[in-house]
Amino acid sequence: MTTKRWIQAGLLFLATAFVVWAAIFIFRTSFIASDGQRYFSLFDDAMISMRYAWNFSHGSGLVWNPGERVEGYTNLLMVGLMSVWTSLFDKSSAVLAVQLTGIPILLGIAALARLHWLELARGNDILHRDGFGALVFMGSLLYYPLAYWTLMGMETGLLTLLLLTGSLLSLVHMRTGAYPPLVGGAAALGLAYLARPDSAPLAALLLGTATLLGTGTVRGRFSVAAIALAIYLLFPILQTGFRAVYYGSLVPVTYTLKATGMPFAVRVENGINFTRPFAQEARWAHLLGVSGVLLGFTKRKALLLLPPLTLVAYQVMIGGDAWASWRLVAPGLPYLVLLTLASADWIVGAFVPLIQRYRVRPWVLPGKRDSRHRRDIAFPRLSLSRVVGLVAVILVVGGLLADIVRSGSSGFGFAQRYLLGGGILLAFAATIMREQPIRHLVGFGVALSVLVSLNRAFLQEAVLFRLADGVEKHRDHVNVSLSINEFTTEAASVGVFWAGIIPYYTSRYAIDFLGRNDPYIASLPAHVTGLSSRPGHNKYDLEYSILDRKPTYVEGFRWGSQDLSYVFEDLYVEISAPGPDPAFLRGDPAVRWDIIPPDKLLYP
Repeated sequence: MTTKRWIQAGLLFLATAFVVWAAIFIFRTSFIASDGQRYFSLFDDAMISMRYAWNFSHGSGLVWNPGERVEGYTNLLMVGLMSVWTSLFDKSSAVLAVQLTGIPILLGIAALARLHWLELARGNDILHRDGFGALVFMGSLLYYPLAYWTLMGMETGLLTLLLLTGSLLSLVHMRTGAYPPLVGGAAALGLAYLARPDSAPLAALLLGTATLLGTGTVRGRFSVAAIALAIYLLFPILQTGFRAVYYGSLVPVTYTLKATGMPFAVRVENGINFTRPFAQEARWAHLLGVSGVLLGFTKRKALLLLPPLTLVAYQVMIGGDAWASWRLVAPGLPYLVLLTLASADWIVGAFVPLIQRYRVRPWVLPGKRDSRHRRDIAFPRLSLSRVVGLVAVILVVGGLLADIVRSGSSGFGFAQRYLLGGGILLAFAATIMREQPIRHLVGFGVALSVLVSLNRAFLQEAVLFRLADGVEKHRDHVNVSLSINEFTTEAASVGVFWAGIIPYYTSRYAIDFLGRNDPYIASLPAHVTGLSSRPGHNKYDLEYSILDRKPTYVEGFRWGSQDLSYVFEDLYVEISAPGPDPAFLRGDPAVRWDIIPPDKLLYP
């Protein structure tokens, strides 16, 4: 079998194995609820989008609460995709459909990353084509945070897919100077804006760099840049127009919530502190990625360094995120994997030819005298630059391996998981090492080392030894939703910190304590102390949300620096039920008090 056939077989094997893994992952994020039925659930923020999609597909409009036009989402394109499934299935099945949709999105991300490599090879930006392209496919597919957020219904995967489409077409334009790829790239990045508007700075950088560093005269390149940006700007202009007409605002509530009311210095300090663990995990990927650009520098490789660096800078500037699973920077990792392998490509191109100059022929057999059977060794002359480069590579790779070995010192069980993952990847690598094994071995070693380093914090979840983050809380929220549906009428309201699962599965009027769907809360100054000081979770007024609005059900009475526990027993009563005990407003006619046994009232 030829090398190309082995590579194709390896890609098919890896894609099939990933589909099986993703199916098991999705099943393990489902659960049997208190009613004996199996439920599927996305990450809670994604369930906010699902509520918008459900209301839209069932005639209530693109709203969170029917009758209230508040734009509490930042992923219009993802909501539109979700609305297709909510129009076809029941609530739990629609969630499953969204999760299954994540599988082809992730395979598409890996395929596009490989196409980036092949495009660089086409333009002679890198040396080796098919084998390293397969390693790029592998590396892009096996970054756990990207898979986690995509399979849990967030727009992260869709955004990554569109960014990769835009950057790939931008690379084609830089090589050929043709207009159709540029138009397609601008349109893809425009769709990325609809998937998540804060991709706009990155899109502008990609389009501007691709056009200004492309072919043609300086004046012509500026004209092309203007055309590309004009095409791109159609998307934010159209969405802003829709927002102004439909919601009566030029910005979504989530923008007001996250981008206002917090001192810039505090925001950046939070962002730095939040990003520090990621910088620790990804430092080798960034180092090798930058090396991949500088070693054998080309403009097109430099373009691909923009996404990972821009996304990290953006995460710092906005003050971080609520979850340390790198949702905001995950779209940049396929680019880092690609550039890391570009570094390995240069290493192979520089040093493997030296190794191949050793021409080894069979030893002379005892008793044989045949001048053709001799050992012919040609010792190469090493230049000073190659010696320095070789020492640098040894130091970098040695430091990386030492870092990985040190991180796995928590017991043999943990080391076993490394060996398990390495064995699976080695089986894939073996399929592409039939010919020219040295270059593939170098590329595979670099890719494997970087992948282990990047996934180190998530390894137990990635190998399915531990449930994915949030699953147990999702089960609790579904059980609470079932209790609310059983013990209240449709006139009831729910007050929540986690604004996704409970509002979605109850369909009750909902009050968002953290302001993602409440313009009043979103416009408040941020609380900048305590655990809940990150944007999106640092604005709240529990006296307004609980004491003034008096929701039928309240999820909790304390958040950050506010604590209303002192009014709990006076205003609310807990009901003993499966999962967390729901707290209902005393005397609320929306509660079906007649069907609640007296012994279930914890505070009669």
